[in-house]
Amino acid sequence: MLNLQKFVRKIKALKSEGVIGVDLGTYAIKAVEIKKIGADLIISGFVQGKVYENSLINGIIQDKNLVAKVFMNVMENLSSPFKKIHLALPYELVIVD
Repeated sequence: MLNLQKFVRKIKALKSEGVIGVDLGTYAIKAVEIKKIGADLIISGFVQGKVYENSLINGIIQDKNLVAKVFMNVMENLSSPFKKIHLALPYELVIVD
C-alpha cells in the first residue's frame, strides 16, 4: 500500500493536468488516463487490447511488431491529450541494486 501512496503523491505533485498509466501484460495491454482536478485524481479513460498469443510472455516481448500494433491501437482508442506515460514493469525485470 505504501508504494501506491507514494505513486499518488507523485502524480498529485506533477505540474501537468494528467498522466497515462500503461501495463504490458501477457494477455492484454491496458492503458488508463488519470486527470488531476484540483487535489483529486480522476480516472477519465480506460482501454485494453488483447495481446496476440505468445507475443508477450511474462513481461518479455517475443514479437515487437505485434506488441507495437496492439499498443498503438490501445493508445489511439484512449485518445488522450496527455504525453506523460507511467509504465508498469514486471518485478522480474526490475533491477535493484
